[in-house]
Amino acid sequence: MAEKNKRKDRTGNDGATKDRRGPKGHGGKWEEAMEVPEKDEQSPWPQGIRLSEGKDQTCSIPGDLAIVLSQEAFTQLFGYAYATPLEISCLGVVKKDGPVFRIERFHLVRQTSSTGHTELDNEAVTALIEGLIGEGARDEVTRLKCWAHSHPGFKCFWSKTDDETCARLVTDWLVSLVVSHEFAVRARIDVGGAVPFAIDQVPVFAETAIDKALLANLRAEARQLVVEGLPLLRRLGAATKEAKPPVAEEYCDLCGSWHPGDQCPFDDWPSAGWDDDEEDCQPGRRGEPSLPGFDETPE
Repeated sequence: MAEKNKRKDRTGNDGATKDRRGPKGHGGKWEEAMEVPEKDEQSPWPQGIRLSEGKDQTCSIPGDLAIVLSQEAFTQLFGYAYATPLEISCLGVVKKDGPVFRIERFHLVRQTSSTGHTELDNEAVTALIEGLIGEGARDEVTRLKCWAHSHPGFKCFWSKTDDETCARLVTDWLVSLVVSHEFAVRARIDVGGAVPFAIDQVPVFAETAIDKALLANLRAEARQLVVEGLPLLRRLGAATKEAKPPVAEEYCDLCGSWHPGDQCPFDDWPSAGWDDDEEDCQPGRRGEPSLPGFDETPE
């Protein structure tokens, strides 16, 4: 009978109900008794008194940071991605030259995939590494620092699984790529060490072909057929050097002739010869000058 009278507490465990206090406020409600922590349950000790300003943390990134896909790597990456509707992953060999990370080639290994997931076979990855070492390409093994995968039918973004994969694969640094339709690509560089961090949206470039022999022939042909001469602008300048630009003329009622607006011959006439009501000559202004020997004799 005692078993049936047992009541469940708020956690769902059988046992006595929690202690309750008396009425709370004016509503007559009951409140649970405050649980007092054990003596060994202390609040986290503060790190100390903050001396620096509470501003956002920043870091400096080289302005010329970039990821370059060689022609072989570009063809492999998108060739693999567009060969199947399933998501694929591959590992790339990277050569770092300052702030530029050049991906030389990719290796595709056995994996289990779906339209939204891919998982590399660990034994296949081990076999790849052992095969490279057996071929004498131990240096290439140390430069397997790129993980690339596809998002068929989706945009390029980093899922939570992608973040976890990058964190698991990074040693000192790791280049990661995600590609999608229409040659869309997004890249990041994860850095390990004491303070791990990731740089997202790193610029990606596809390397162009350079035929050095053809380039040398083109230079020789250009030097032979292109002769330096007087630049077009300089020729035009020499032809128009003596020519003066046209000046607009207007008919002046004051002097009865055509001339530029500020070149009336009466402008320099002695002021005593002008009527008191007349102003300086302006084109289109009507008036008659009062000159000696015409209307009146000056005083």
